Amino acid sequence: MKKLLIMILTAMLAFAALPSFAQSSNNAAKDSGVASLLTRNREMKGLRMKSLGGVWIKMLGRLAGAGSEDPNVERILSGVGGINRILVVDFADCSESDRKEFISELEALISRSEKMFEGKDGGDTLGIYGIPDSGEGKVRDLIVRQRGGKTVVFAIGSATSAILSEILSADTV
Repeated sequence: MKKLLIMILTAMLAFAALPSFAQSSNNAAKDSGVASLLTRNREMKGLRMKSLGGVWIKMLGRLAGAGSEDPNVERILSGVGGINRILVVDFADCSESDRKEFISELEALISRSEKMFEGKDGGDTLGIYGIPDSGEGKVRDLIVRQRGGKTVVFAIGSATSAILSEILSADTV
């Protein structure tokens, strides 16, 4: 399962390269509830957040696409180019009550999202969820979560739903 998570995170980082055509990360996050979840809980003892901003994401994406002769690379990069921030949130060191509260709020956020991908490895389940942008064929603010895990990854921004589905299809993963 960890190998699958690493592959998906690497793909998300690598494919988020081209200039952002999405709304700003703050507006997208406020609309989906990600910002309010993190703002309410950022002072929680034991909660750790690491952020990878737009400059790093674009640089990694350009490196991933550099020298590629595959005609699909640019199409894929443009489809996920609106992802402009990646946040890794670890709540393993939180108290049991704080962890339960955070998980409850996270599950409420996920319940308002669309499931983009679910993979199972033994007893572990990894899910990727996003907020559909009505009428635009895009999804924003992806949430990557392993059920029962104590780390969650947020990809803030937008991506084309069809491209994400292609990336996350069984043939690709």
